[in-house]
Formats: sequence, C-alpha cells, structure tokens
Amino acid sequence: MPDLRKIVKARVKSLPAVELVELISVIDKAIFEEVMFVGMAIDGGKYSDDERHDLLEKYLALCDCWSAIDIFATRGGTKYSSPFWFNYAASKLTAKNEFTVRFGIVLLMANFLTPEYIDRVFAALRTVSHEGYYAKIALAWLYAEAALNFYERTLSEVKAQSKWVRNKALQKMTESRRFTGERKAEIRSLKA
Repeated sequence: MPDLRKIVKARVKSLPAVELVELISVIDKAIFEEVMFVGMAIDGGKYSDDERHDLLEKYLALCDCWSAIDIFATRGGTKYSSPFWFNYAASKLTAKNEFTVRFGIVLLMANFLTPEYIDRVFAALRTVSHEGYYAKIALAWLYAEAALNFYERTLSEVKAQSKWVRNKALQKMTESRRFTGERKAEIRSLKA
C-alpha cells in the first residue's frame, strides 16, 4: 500500500476528474490495486464537491471490501466536513449495498463526531438496518469513537442498538487504550 499511495500522490496532482471518470469505466473491479488507486485518487485529488460526488457515485459501485471504503476514514481534513457531505453520507445509510452503507458510516465517523453534528449523526444512524457484517462493525467502530467525546450520549444510543452492535461497540471501547480503567469497568457492565 505505501508504494500505491506514492504513485497516487504523484499522479493525482494532474489528474482531471474527466480522466478519472474514464479510468473508472475501464478498470477491472476484480483487481484490488486498481480499485484502491481510484479511491485514493478521489480522496486525495483536488476536486470540487460536485466532481467528487460524481466520482464517488461511480466508485462506490466498484467497492466490495472494507479497505476500499476505509481509505475515506481520514480525520482532520475539511474536504468532507460541510453540510453537503453530511447529507451525502446520511443518504448512504439506507443503501442496499453493504459497503455503501459502511461508506456513509465511515464518512460520518471521520468528519462529523463534533458537538455541532453529534445529535444529527445519532439520528441518521438510527436509520441503518443493513445486516451485513461490515456495515454493523462500522457502526460499532463509530460508537466506540463517539464515546471518547460524547460518552453518556453514546452509551444511551448504543443501548438502543441490536445486541450484536451494542456488544461489539462496547468491546471496541474496552479494547481501546483511550478509556480509563474506571470507564472500562462501567462499559463491561453494560454488555448484554
């Protein structure tokens, strides 16, 4: 992956959205590195919101593994932090495709676990009903991350989730080094 990231970084600076659309139309979905190249290019390129949106719509149709989605889990940037991207991520939560649902969850986790958005994130997550493992484990991951800054609110939300998501979220919290021993003991007592 590090070599692929270097190639993408060098190439993406001069890759217009039109050429990336053309590339998406000819790549072999079965070749992992080609799909990852496109995802990294979309994430790393300098595109307008509209261009990135259109590219993502084409890209998500290619995705059939978690790693092709999780490249969008980078925190700290601003390219996905606007209301436009919140609405886009939330719109993916009810998709039929497991990895499209995961994409919505991951984008929310990476960009919207903030005081301004946390209630909207939790409300949006209540619409997720996909039973796929990768969608459910992304929910658990998001809840574990949210609990770091919104502990009480997150625990309240987690209690309303399915037993599987609830227990996975609690497990992720107890495995994290970012929770105190006291908090971990409290979290363990909530397992169903």
